[in-house]
Amino acid sequence: WFETLWRDQMLWLEKRLEDSKATWQIIVTHFPPYWGGGREWRCLTARYGIDVFVTGHVHYQYLWAPMDGNNFVKGTSILVSGGGGGITSERGPDLYGFDDQYGFMHMTLHKDGIKIEALTHAGIVRKIAWQRPRGGTWSGPKCASGKLQAQKPPTAPTAAIAAKARRLFADATQGHECRGPAGRRDVLDFERHSAESLEECRQLCFEGGKCTGVEYGPGSMCNIWISLIEGSALAPGVVCIPLTGRNDELPESASLMHV
Repeated sequence: WFETLWRDQMLWLEKRLEDSKATWQIIVTHFPPYWGGGREWRCLTARYGIDVFVTGHVHYQYLWAPMDGNNFVKGTSILVSGGGGGITSERGPDLYGFDDQYGFMHMTLHKDGIKIEALTHAGIVRKIAWQRPRGGTWSGPKCASGKLQAQKPPTAPTAAIAAKARRLFADATQGHECRGPAGRRDVLDFERHSAESLEECRQLCFEGGKCTGVEYGPGSMCNIWISLIEGSALAPGVVCIPLTGRNDELPESASLMHV
């Protein structure tokens, strides 16, 4: 049901973006784009020039400027305004407002720029981002249904490709979730996906852009890590598998579905 809803909304959104003559393309969605559908969002952003993502869900205040190093849709601003109160924040707030737990975003729109300010519950400006009209820069095939329509079906991997794919992954750490530097585990460290098997989750890693490893667990949980994996922590039923090589070590035609 959710897959059908996602496909229908992607088709609807792409048609509206294609027909739009507006200066600004601003997407409002509950989930931040890094929570899932990363490939679709990157495709739509590159083709139609999405300028700003206005999102929530995470009980925290985040703001990515267009060229921030950890912004996976470079050239586009992403704001997460999930610190409106009424529910527990991700972490403990600071009494004097020197934190990003509760707060709000202030956007000022001009013809040639959007100013986005992230403010705390004490009115302190934590970050400012400026967005210029970016426009679409990619003329490739459409992004409908979350897949590039002109792409050929992936070919079955040869034994050599399959063996190399296995070597690119480190040994699985059973019963553990992945952790980043200094034991960190933050919503910025990975993209949330859904996969029916560990093999499918690994393929999502190779199909995406930046991927440092995968995390697979109950409920078809498939987290594609984009931060460096430096450790793990106990988590029953979860497996953490760092990537030891690079995605580009495999040919583009390789499919890892059966690896």
